[in-house]
Amino acid sequence: MNTNAVLWSFAGDGSLQSAVLAVNDYVYVGSAQGKLYAVNAATGQQVWVTQAGSSIPYVDEHNVSQPLTSFAAGEGLLVVPTSTTLVAYEGDTTPPTLTFGAQSPAPNSAGWNNTPVDLSFTTADDLSGVQSSNPASPLHFTAEGANQTQQVTVTDKAGNTATFTSPEVNIDLTPPSSTLVIAGASPDQEWFSGPVSVTLDVTDNLSGAAPGGIYKLDGGGPNLIIGPFLISSPGIHTLAYGGQDRANNFEPAKTRIIAIDPTPPVTSAAVSGTVGTNGWYRSAVQVSLTATDNLNATVGTFYRIDGGVVQTYAGPFGFSTGLHTIEYWSTDHVNTEATRTLFVKIDTGAPLVTATANPSTAPKGPKSVNVTVSGSVTDAVSGAGSASFNVIDEYGTTQPSGAVTVQSNGSYSFTLSLPANRPGNDRDGHLYTIVVSGFDQAGNSTTATTTFRVN
Repeated sequence: MNTNAVLWSFAGDGSLQSAVLAVNDYVYVGSAQGKLYAVNAATGQQVWVTQAGSSIPYVDEHNVSQPLTSFAAGEGLLVVPTSTTLVAYEGDTTPPTLTFGAQSPAPNSAGWNNTPVDLSFTTADDLSGVQSSNPASPLHFTAEGANQTQQVTVTDKAGNTATFTSPEVNIDLTPPSSTLVIAGASPDQEWFSGPVSVTLDVTDNLSGAAPGGIYKLDGGGPNLIIGPFLISSPGIHTLAYGGQDRANNFEPAKTRIIAIDPTPPVTSAAVSGTVGTNGWYRSAVQVSLTATDNLNATVGTFYRIDGGVVQTYAGPFGFSTGLHTIEYWSTDHVNTEATRTLFVKIDTGAPLVTATANPSTAPKGPKSVNVTVSGSVTDAVSGAGSASFNVIDEYGTTQPSGAVTVQSNGSYSFTLSLPANRPGNDRDGHLYTIVVSGFDQAGNSTTATTTFRVN
């Protein structure tokens, strides 16, 4: 004011014409275009502009037909006349407000979502009104994580801003992982000899595992099981299972075979050959072993001959002679059959039979002659068995036959009463042929012959 020097100038929109009001370190001025400006009184820099509506008139000091126009300020109001309206502006120093709505979709009872979440909000400003929000509603939560928040900055038309932090959002998009646990069993074990108690060990890296797990046994269910789950019935079972986390993510089903077989196999032995007597065979034999199991789960059949080494059964095996003890058994995946025993007795040779008549000759006479036939039946393998005799009379008049008693040592003796007759034309005498048939314990037989002659 003392020097009339220009400190600064402000052109606005080039149509400034109103009266000028300086108040609270701001200079207010209006234009013919209806714009109202506020500039810094010290620097002349624009700090605010608004559209007042119609043209803000200049001060017409030469037209006395209407009042002079001017701005006025007081008690927080700035009053500006336009060509048609008197506009009052009020100062706004209060920041806007924000209210968050509900999550969409809503979290479950544990406070978790397993899908992306939108969170809407509304803003308000009681004076100048809301200019903008950054970001806009709704907020989008797409990544998984616990206690996620976002910030929203709201600006009103007076330039006041406020920043708000959203409620926490929990998102878990990843299913849990489960392991089926059977006490004392390896993870790949399938066969068991008795009831099986299984538990499900579920882990989750974010929301945490929900209690228990989902089981489907042999296509049934599904069932929610908490704690051990018992499979007791014999058979081959298919157990599908999976875990659940607190966000209601379900693990893709896993499958494990659990086979329960409480019964060992049953092995039967069959012997083929020529059957003799007293449990003996009279020819070479073949031994076949056949194993059956209630679940058709036989793993192997084994045998041992005469206390020797254990052998794996691969097909019939044979013996040509002698006495043999065969021990045999089978195993399934978890059970071993009690050892069974088979005795095989083979004697393919005939016994040794001897026979002697005493006396071997006698003179012709009217009376019968007592002839004692003695000898033995011996056998080195099965032992002596029985014997019989028959007499061949060349005349055919007397041909006795019968059984012979064989002693424990194989010897025998019996007496025949044979007629001592001879026709006059029989020059070489009346011949009796005595045939003794001897049997061993296996039923093999041979004969011995002795003669008695009437001279």
